[in-house]
Amino acid sequence: GEVARDARRSLGPVAVKAAVFCCVEALHARGLGRMYAGPVDSWAHGLYLLLCVALLDLLHDAWFYWTHRLLHQRWLLRHVHYMHHQSHTPTPFSGYSFHVAEAALVFANEILVCFLFPIHARLHRLYHLFTTVIHCGGHAGYELHPFIPSVEQLAWALLRGGAVAPGLNTILHHDMHHQHPCHHFSLYFTHWDRLCRTMHPKYPQRLRRLKGGQEGGRAGGRHGPGPAEESK
Repeated sequence: GEVARDARRSLGPVAVKAAVFCCVEALHARGLGRMYAGPVDSWAHGLYLLLCVALLDLLHDAWFYWTHRLLHQRWLLRHVHYMHHQSHTPTPFSGYSFHVAEAALVFANEILVCFLFPIHARLHRLYHLFTTVIHCGGHAGYELHPFIPSVEQLAWALLRGGAVAPGLNTILHHDMHHQHPCHHFSLYFTHWDRLCRTMHPKYPQRLRRLKGGQEGGRAGGRHGPGPAEESK
């Protein structure tokens, strides 16, 4: 079935991610890049690590959006990215069910960030391991809260509880991408989709219905296309 197929296909991308981790560790061991190690021994250092997480989220989101747009160009969509879109009803196994060439492109940012700003080696490892959870959870088809478990969503949840955070992503957002492949290319935030006009016009309406319980997603029900969208 589709779940078993996606699980098998995930093995290649997971191997690519492991190879990327080995590359990052080798760079750090040779003193290349701007990674560093050592104890977190002050509040200022702890705050800097939180700033690094927010910066990593912004960079990861931008990298994901633009590489995702690239993968939807005709040749790459036909020969590479098509594999991921064979998951019409995503499950957690769909998160890493894609071509190994796509994996190399998508995970390359984990190496690039090592050269952009000082980043603690342990934070780099934990952050990019956690992105595995995000990719799998983002394909679960069930709405969670925080919707996409990022630092920004956690901060919003602490401040505003269950209210939908403007500008932050939801699982519905990416589910709709699998239904409408020309829309919704972002990961954590929605600003690139808004700026580049790739936001689906029915997304705000479906999100309001979801929060109102009409699609059942908040309580654990699975997303599905709205009645007026099934033929679109």
